[in-house]
Amino acid sequence: MSKVKLIISEGVIKNKVSVNLTQGLGWNNIIYPLVRDGEIVSKRFPDEPGIFMLSIKYGVDLFYREWVLYRFSPKKEELSFSFYKEHERIFCAISSERSDELNKEIVLNTLPEDLKAVLNELSN
Repeated sequence: MSKVKLIISEGVIKNKVSVNLTQGLGWNNIIYPLVRDGEIVSKRFPDEPGIFMLSIKYGVDLFYREWVLYRFSPKKEELSFSFYKEHERIFCAISSERSDELNKEIVLNTLPEDLKAVLNELSN
């Protein structure tokens, strides 16, 4: 059974945090929500090894995305996301039992202005 752990430090607004794991390319994608609005929601994980997109979103403007390779089944994965704020930036320390490349600390980046404009246009 897979587990997800979420740690929110002072200064980080919990309900702004969302994390997804997406399998597939193109139109046929399967989204595995891990955290939605600061609450752990993972009820299932992928069964098979493969390439996945990890997406972390904080509020409307901050995000992080990366491709993740699971050479073995992620079914017994134990993921931990520890969010903290430092110097007005939001960081996340990620730890993984099954994917060594995920064991790192990342900073959430703002969306580029041109992408913000496109999203704004789509929402109107």
